[in-house]
Amino acid sequence: VIDGLRLKVEPRLEIRGDVDFDSGSLDVCVDVEVRGTVKSNFRVRTSGSLTVGRAIEAAEIDVDSDLRVQGGICGREGAGGVRVGGSVAARFCNESNVEAGGDIRIETETLNSRVRTPAVFRSPGGTIIGGTIWAREGIEVSVLGSESGITTCVAVGMGLAALREERRIEQEIDGHEKLAAGIREKIAPLMANLKRLTPQQREAATELMGRANELDTAVDELQARRQQLQEQSRPSGTPYVQVNVACQPGVRIAFGARQARIGALLHGPVRIEERKVENATEIVAVNSRTGSVTTLPSCEIDVSTPAP
Repeated sequence: VIDGLRLKVEPRLEIRGDVDFDSGSLDVCVDVEVRGTVKSNFRVRTSGSLTVGRAIEAAEIDVDSDLRVQGGICGREGAGGVRVGGSVAARFCNESNVEAGGDIRIETETLNSRVRTPAVFRSPGGTIIGGTIWAREGIEVSVLGSESGITTCVAVGMGLAALREERRIEQEIDGHEKLAAGIREKIAPLMANLKRLTPQQREAATELMGRANELDTAVDELQARRQQLQEQSRPSGTPYVQVNVACQPGVRIAFGARQARIGALLHGPVRIEERKVENATEIVAVNSRTGSVTTLPSCEIDVSTPAP
């Protein structure tokens, strides 16, 4: 790499063929280029980036930077997985488990896969069929779902794990506040007549007041934790699902804790998002050509238990 008047040599590992029994699994601290395929049951771990010339089979991939795959990511149920700290780009994704820290771009189809990113999932000319996809900021796809009715679930906005933790914190805050209020109500008559109390009664009242103050402190800490969670987990803008050609019946689309199930074929281009409709939060489909708005039937998801 030429940097001004200096020539810098950046370390890079090149595998001219496949990652298989000949090369063995890789665990390195440099950028890696695999000209062939990462075969099933092998592992590539690098603190740099990974470029694959052909495909990734049911292998374990752990990359701190970006992943580029000229072919596709081909998993197998219960085998392999892809974890990437940066962005992902691949031609297709089939029966794979992919988690990334940046945008995920799939050119053609994403089939029966579990995909997660806090950024955007981009497949503007591709199809999503089956599996679950969560992309906090948004999802862009050409065709969502299939005519055969294969269960396809996509979600944007705050993830269920964060929503579940937020709900748990809120319940804990509510419990502490009610307990503190009950203590203060109980000792109010005692505090109003301190001079008439015996030493034992004064000590008991003081201990109870101290307990109420401890609960107040715990509430402050929980509120700070909730605020931090929201700042880390909420989308930076308005989350959306952009469908350019068609959204098939039966597709489930979730915005945080609210989910809509598509009942009839939606012709694209449509942008699906949350809006306030008559003082209620609804999921709507906005036709990108005409501007017409259709409210989609939706309901709240129970976030008290982990999703299957």
